[in-house]
Amino acid sequence: MRTYFKIFILCVSSTFLFLKGVMAEEYTMTNALKYDITKSVQTADGSFMGLVAEGVWTDSRGNKGSMVCVGYRGKELFAHCNSTDQDGDVQYSTARRIGSEGENTIHGGTGKYANASGGCTYQVEAFDKDILVGLISVQCTVNK
Repeated sequence: MRTYFKIFILCVSSTFLFLKGVMAEEYTMTNALKYDITKSVQTADGSFMGLVAEGVWTDSRGNKGSMVCVGYRGKELFAHCNSTDQDGDVQYSTARRIGSEGENTIHGGTGKYANASGGCTYQVEAFDKDILVGLISVQCTVNK
């Protein structure tokens, strides 16, 4: 269950980074994501799981769209995410979480996000372990 929570956080962070890339300023984002564990194996370091998170987002600039994250969870949660906005522009980001701290990094994208970069922090506001759905809030500082 804890693995799903970490995956959820990574996806939300990635989405927030996507929105940050539009301008050099601080802004906020809210993500709602559904997680799927693709495969899981036991290792000497514990459980290692592949995951996919999909959902929707909205930001403080009035943008909204869908997002997909693909990653893994072991001792850390890590994912690559694509966040697509209402204009079809895509932001590329990565999300990482170790312990209770979550960070996202924006790595550019297409259209208005082509030269975007920045960093974010995120928090999981709500998460249901039975259905693997979460609500994430993100705060970013972005440079374009």
